[in-house]
Amino acid sequence: MEDPSVDILAGVAQRLGASLDLTQTLEQITRVVVDSLGFGVATLNLRISPDDFEVVAITGPDDVRLALLGRLRPQKDWDEALKASQHWGRLRFLDGRDSSSELGHLYWYIPDLPADDDPGSWHPMDALFAPLYGADGALCAVLSVDLPLDGRRPDANDCRLLEHFAIQAALAIDHARLYADLQHAMEEQSRVQRELQHRALHDSLTGLANRELLLDRLDQALARSRRDGRAVAVLFLDLDHFKLVNDSLGHAVGDELLVAVGELLQHHLREVDTAGRLGGDEFVLVLEELTGPAEAIAVAERLLLATRQTVDVAGEALRTSLSIGIAVANSRSTSSELLAEADAALYRAKAAGRGRWEVFDADMRSEALAQLALRSELSEALAAEQFDVFYQPIVRLSDGQVLGYEALLRWQHPVRGLLLPAAFLSILEDGDSDSPVAEWVLERVCADAALWGGTEFVSVNISPRQLARPELARRVASVLERTGLDADRLWVEITEDRPVDARQDIADVLRLRDLGVHVVLDDFGSGYAGLSYLQRLPADVVKIDAGFIAGIVEDAVSRGIVGAVVGLADVLGLSVVAEGVETTRQADVLHTLGVTIGQGFLWGHPEPRPMSVGPLSVPKAQLVDDLPGDLRRLQAALAVATDRRQLAKVSVQACLRSVGADAGSFTVASEDGFAHRLHSVGFDHDLVEPYRVMPLTADLPVCEALRDGQPVWMLQSELLAHPKFGAGRGAEPVFALGCVPAGTGAVSVVWFDTVALEPELKTHLAAMTAIIGERLAQLPR
Repeated sequence: MEDPSVDILAGVAQRLGASLDLTQTLEQITRVVVDSLGFGVATLNLRISPDDFEVVAITGPDDVRLALLGRLRPQKDWDEALKASQHWGRLRFLDGRDSSSELGHLYWYIPDLPADDDPGSWHPMDALFAPLYGADGALCAVLSVDLPLDGRRPDANDCRLLEHFAIQAALAIDHARLYADLQHAMEEQSRVQRELQHRALHDSLTGLANRELLLDRLDQALARSRRDGRAVAVLFLDLDHFKLVNDSLGHAVGDELLVAVGELLQHHLREVDTAGRLGGDEFVLVLEELTGPAEAIAVAERLLLATRQTVDVAGEALRTSLSIGIAVANSRSTSSELLAEADAALYRAKAAGRGRWEVFDADMRSEALAQLALRSELSEALAAEQFDVFYQPIVRLSDGQVLGYEALLRWQHPVRGLLLPAAFLSILEDGDSDSPVAEWVLERVCADAALWGGTEFVSVNISPRQLARPELARRVASVLERTGLDADRLWVEITEDRPVDARQDIADVLRLRDLGVHVVLDDFGSGYAGLSYLQRLPADVVKIDAGFIAGIVEDAVSRGIVGAVVGLADVLGLSVVAEGVETTRQADVLHTLGVTIGQGFLWGHPEPRPMSVGPLSVPKAQLVDDLPGDLRRLQAALAVATDRRQLAKVSVQACLRSVGADAGSFTVASEDGFAHRLHSVGFDHDLVEPYRVMPLTADLPVCEALRDGQPVWMLQSELLAHPKFGAGRGAEPVFALGCVPAGTGAVSVVWFDTVALEPELKTHLAAMTAIIGERLAQLPR
């Protein structure tokens, strides 16, 4: 005869597999026990945390459900029950006749049953339960059964049937939980996909359509316009004098203003229209279902009026205005042409005085045709030898020493005169002349640098299109070989106006570096670059975009950004160059923030190639002219130093710049009687390294200053008594040393040229170290 338990288990498995929903599975487990396995009550206790089990499903009388459902039992109770119970195969049994007095606290519910002396009958205090173990071997649930229908304790066959069922129940719980996790993950994924899709098509700051979505909407609008005959217009908007907001109130306020303007645009548009942001303070509106330009002009006038009202942004009452360019589509218009026409009208509005609208007309079309003519002329310019290369010096901020030159392309147009890249570079990069002109520039620059000799490097820009060509490194190597220029003297600047490709671009950059060429990330902060960009791109130098330099003297946000870039570059081992430096005050702030190299009109405009071989330098002053302003700048720089090492770096740089010293260091005293040198500039490594940590009793000027709290000044005769100082730079003598205490630290400055230690110089250094000492005392040790 076949074992009837096989049929029972087959039916049980079918019922348990009918649903993957966790709640339904739990309820089905207890229901099967009552329906098929001969018990009147089944209770499922599910682990809901590492320490607790909860009664999650009950099949049985209503009074049992009310008494038990939702009850919690801690893990320790189950551990105690498992320890005290008898093993019935894989099941556990608590004999109510023997255990009731000791384990009564484990019983939540006792059925109202008669108790007799028959050892085979079910006692009211009896408890039979099956531990359910998951696939990982951990206890995931406990199935308790009660009230056998025949009133007898289960026999061996009943127990075996319940054991097999417990295994299937544990598997069903595992499957249901896995399915629930999968469903949840598919929902964390669906939401992420929707979010990524939204981000891919919308501006991250304002939530408006980005360029891709805007062009798609415009293409659709033009297609509908050709079908129904209704007009489509594009409005190109630009906030007037937006840079002043960023420079005076900070970029955070500027961002809030952009968000407010985006909301205002949405408020004044119909549902059929689209508002988008192209970047910066440039917005575009696509207006559909118009009868003609009058409606587009009416929208522009409403927006001009609305933006002239005061806008409350970050507690600031801002009054701004818009310049608007309007272009109305015709039957042949494309989306790119319409945007270009609206952009041209916008520039006409700005040139006419801002705060107004202009409609694209025939004159502007003529200007656009002129651009097309320029594109055609570009193709002939190289053959006609109309291109030239100008060079702008790149200098060391500490002393103005010229380290190299950036090569900048110029076009000597036969009619329009000397043209800067802004007039033709975008046209060049869009056309077929990009590659031959780029190769000509590289060859010319390397030949020039080899001709004038010396050690100065020359820096040349590489366009994104060039970088995408796998043969770039081979071509660079060939040019270096033909011209005889050392690879170490060539810097290649890569603009960050597009994201770097994780495979191709990095491979190309590595090939350039393998040649010995230095790789520069240009215009950092103006495009796509960020921490992950710098981590992936194997560059040697990062150039901070000139936009961050313009307001660095007055704008704390710009200073903070530059300081953050310097800190990041230090971590990644990159040199930092600041572009667009035009004033000594900007140079001073940059030097204080840790920028070591600069480029800009302060040291020279781009000019034809230098033929002289000797290095150029800007003489440094022994003492700054604006002493009070110098102290204010020092205080501002120290305010953003959040630990002692940052303070040491800022302090040494500030002192060197102020008094024209050649080298310096910062040392602090500790409670254990030692002096620790935190930062040094200008000293040879072999001289500094032995004195990183030294006892305060050492016969050294810095230790004397720390011990006595008084400045120490040493001249040539005294310095020669310290051979390690005098011999630190080989045969070059040290002529003066100032060691000024600042709280529990000391700033040391050294001049390697003859310097008169005049009272004014000493007084200024003492004032600086007093400020440094105040800030040092505020920082934790």
